[in-house]
Amino acid sequence: MKIQLKQQAGLIPLRLARLVDERVLAAMPTLRQGHTADLKFETEEFRFWLSRLDREDMGSDVPDGFPVCVEQLWDNAWVTIYGGG
Repeated sequence: MKIQLKQQAGLIPLRLARLVDERVLAAMPTLRQGHTADLKFETEEFRFWLSRLDREDMGSDVPDGFPVCVEQLWDNAWVTIYGGG
C-alpha cells in the first residue's frame, strides 16, 4: 500500500511513511550533512532529510512545520515530494 504525498510527484511506500515524523528522524544517526539539513535515511529511491533551521532562521513569514523533507528519484534527479518549506 502507498500514500500520495503530492499530486504532481510520486508515492511513498507506507512502510516508510513513519519516517515523515521528525521525532523518528531525530533519533536516527545523520548519514550526511547538507547545507541546512541532515540526511537521516536513504534508499535507492527515497531520501529523508531533517532540517536544522528553526523559525528564526527561516523568518516569521514562513509557516511552522516542514522540518522533514522527502525526496524521490525521478529520471535521475532528486525531486522533493514532501516538505522542504
